[in-house]
Amino acid sequence: MKTLDQVEARTPISTLPVTISAPGSYYLTGNIGGASGQNGIQVAADNVTIDLNGFTMTGGGGASTGIITNGTHRGTRVVNGRLTDWLSAGVRLVGAGSVVSDVTVLNSGNAVVLDQQASTQILRCNARDINVGASTDACFVADQIDTCSIHTLSGGATVTGLNAYTVVVNCSVQAVSGTSVTGITSSGLVSRCTLVSISGTTISGIAGSTVEQCVLSGAGTASTTSLVGISASTVQLCKVAGLNQGASGSAGSVGITGFSVLDCHVFNVTFNSSAFTWGIKSSQLVQGCSVTNVHNSGAGAGTGIGLNFFANSTGLVTQSRVDGCEIGIVTVNGCQVSNCVAVGCDANGIQVGQRCSVLDCTAASNGTASTGAGISTDIRTQILRCNTNDNTGD
Repeated sequence: MKTLDQVEARTPISTLPVTISAPGSYYLTGNIGGASGQNGIQVAADNVTIDLNGFTMTGGGGASTGIITNGTHRGTRVVNGRLTDWLSAGVRLVGAGSVVSDVTVLNSGNAVVLDQQASTQILRCNARDINVGASTDACFVADQIDTCSIHTLSGGATVTGLNAYTVVVNCSVQAVSGTSVTGITSSGLVSRCTLVSISGTTISGIAGSTVEQCVLSGAGTASTTSLVGISASTVQLCKVAGLNQGASGSAGSVGITGFSVLDCHVFNVTFNSSAFTWGIKSSQLVQGCSVTNVHNSGAGAGTGIGLNFFANSTGLVTQSRVDGCEIGIVTVNGCQVSNCVAVGCDANGIQVGQRCSVLDCTAASNGTASTGAGISTDIRTQILRCNTNDNTGD
């Protein structure tokens, strides 16, 4: 004894293109295709929910965007389905409170762009074979991005995988290429993310205010002139491996850079720069880190430094190890190095500036030919309770 509207209180969508001009819930009744040069579904009202119902919206033939807002509309929600072969983007929404969840975008321009309006979310979405072309938007753009993945992303001058205003968490990005390339970026937190195989002339791997529990592997090629692996105010519990700035350049490439770098690991990094390059670069605190095999083959004064403080400060390096770099641990004036190990470096193991302290450290098997001390200091510096063994220099 119920009306049809009570049984299925939603409006069906069975053909494209269509414009939604009233709030409410809408759903696909089957797989549908778009028309050349046209958008699939245009949203022209607030508080609209579109359930793809497990079906696929196919563009093809020059169709523009799968689902798009006509102007700014709040509270749009797109869920549960696939969009493929949309020339511009799979989903592009402008309006606070928009959510896209459980959606896959294939062989399209930008995948899901929510324009970073307040409280927008992309949840459990996937993108594959995305070419952003000349667009400046990322593959995924939102206030918060959670449990999403991208595989095979390319484009022209600028390519970005994930771009969030506040949070990126539990995401993976793989196989990104372009000219100026960014893997994952957030103004706030990037947590528990993986970035694998990223190539371009200029590369920024993962950037945020705080980056934690992330992995970056395989960034850079023979054509890369500048490379920054992970950059944040605080970087903790991260791993960076297999970086290659292969082309000659003057940029100071780095594996991890931040004010505080905690419990991080950098290994197998090769730079080709006329400037100094670094495995880890900090100005405040490095604790519990390891750096292995950082080298710079560039002509000129450029040298690969395992771990470096880059500004005069009262910075602290503690409980860290550097192994097999050109220079091990380097600080400027006023820093402290404690409970650290530097072994197998081409030049000095530990090298500090004025008014520094080197405490409870070990420096062994550093130097080549007749140069390379275990511990080298400037004036007004203390060295206490340290061991130096088998270093080539003094």
